[in-house]
Amino acid sequence: MDVMGHSNKVIEDAMDVIAHANNVIGGFKDVIDGTMDVIDDTMDVIGLFHNVIGDAKDVIGGSKDELKTNRTLKNQFLTQNINKMAKKYYFPTDGNGRADWFENLAAKIDNYSGKYVLTVDEVNFIKALALYFRYWFTQSNQLQATIKSIVSFKDEILNGVPAGGSPSSPPADISFAAAPPSVPHGAIKAVTSIVGRIKKFATYTTTDGNDLKIEGAEPEEEETMKPVIKIKLKNRQPEIVWKKGTAGALLIRVNRSLGNSPIPIPDPSPDAFDFLAIDTIPNYVDTHDLPAFGQSQVWGYRCRYMIGDEQVGDWSDIVTITVSGDV
Repeated sequence: MDVMGHSNKVIEDAMDVIAHANNVIGGFKDVIDGTMDVIDDTMDVIGLFHNVIGDAKDVIGGSKDELKTNRTLKNQFLTQNINKMAKKYYFPTDGNGRADWFENLAAKIDNYSGKYVLTVDEVNFIKALALYFRYWFTQSNQLQATIKSIVSFKDEILNGVPAGGSPSSPPADISFAAAPPSVPHGAIKAVTSIVGRIKKFATYTTTDGNDLKIEGAEPEEEETMKPVIKIKLKNRQPEIVWKKGTAGALLIRVNRSLGNSPIPIPDPSPDAFDFLAIDTIPNYVDTHDLPAFGQSQVWGYRCRYMIGDEQVGDWSDIVTITVSGDV
């Protein structure tokens, strides 16, 4: 009995060990199952990250495409505006250029008179203008050359022939060839009015414009151009502030004899103002000597636009400023 009892006890202990082992194994299984759940969750997270990364790539790719598109649109905008800014007045500013322009228009205007509904009088006016302007432009050049030769000959009479030079022949008598029929004065306004009407037609093309040499910016009417000038001190010197517009330059005149009172101006006519400068790039600083130590003066300015060698439009309003010597 003792032996049997002892055996039973051993068997019971073994069963307890087996049961405990089963519990341990079950625990390990739970851990493994939990680990697998964690792994599954991790894989889900990794999958989510993959989706996020994919979406981010799409966004980045879209952003690059948008950036490229925006850059292209920006470049197009800049190019269009630069071209617009660079578009110059179609009418030349020099005499020979204007004569050539009139002649080109006269030679080709018949080809477009029907398309742009020009009258016979307008066509004839353009043709007559080309002849008349070329004639007087040529006479002007010849006269200037003759005057130059007369001055040289006159100087030789007084001073002799320069060393190493040859005596000049007496200038020939000035004579003009017969002039072509005249045209009404104010031709620029008349012609640019016709051109402006042509360019407003719905059927107008840049090809036509280039052929007629009218493609370009529209002009200001030269008769009414008037500079608006402002004046301020820059390092104690007067600075004339102006805008160029379609003009080529600004003629500047000055009056330094206004005393100490800018108003009223003694004589507002341009002749009361002395030539100061022709400025082609705004703005202009008058570097004339300032008054003596402790003294002040009022200086007045008036200006006029120039195109080529010609003054155009009206004189500006007079502006004045007080300048002082070192104090």
